[in-house]
Amino acid sequence: MAYVNYQQFLVNNFFTYVDANNQEITETRDLHAANFTNCIITGNNNIEFVLDKVTGSLFNYSIQNNMIQFNDIDNAFANNTELDFNDTTHYSNTILNGTLHFKDPFTNQFNIGQNNEGINKSLNSASQLIPLDILGVNRTTSPDIGAYQHVTFQ
Repeated sequence: MAYVNYQQFLVNNFFTYVDANNQEITETRDLHAANFTNCIITGNNNIEFVLDKVTGSLFNYSIQNNMIQFNDIDNAFANNTELDFNDTTHYSNTILNGTLHFKDPFTNQFNIGQNNEGINKSLNSASQLIPLDILGVNRTTSPDIGAYQHVTFQ
């Protein structure tokens, strides 16, 4: 099944093309690992995250300690088992449609503020691998989800 790509983030295990006989061909490819930890996946659309799988190839993924914007208001993805956020085999500690608080997303300032729901919810072991945020702020104690540790805005 193919979806119109209005979402920001798409992971799949296939590609589709039209051959010389004007036939649509879908070829699968193995997705050995797609692992997302401590990410904020958001944007201007209701759905900003899609996993799209076809049978015939591997589709291995892990989603841990993330904030994901996924508001399927018309149930377009209701039958997509890969988007069952209650599936603990693939998802853990996911914040769906959580409260975001960025400094100024319209000028690409994605520093998170004191009202962001991802504060102190990062996977601690990941912060040991990456002890500083994108600005060099220490994140080894109570790390936040995303690239920045939270701050209080002026």
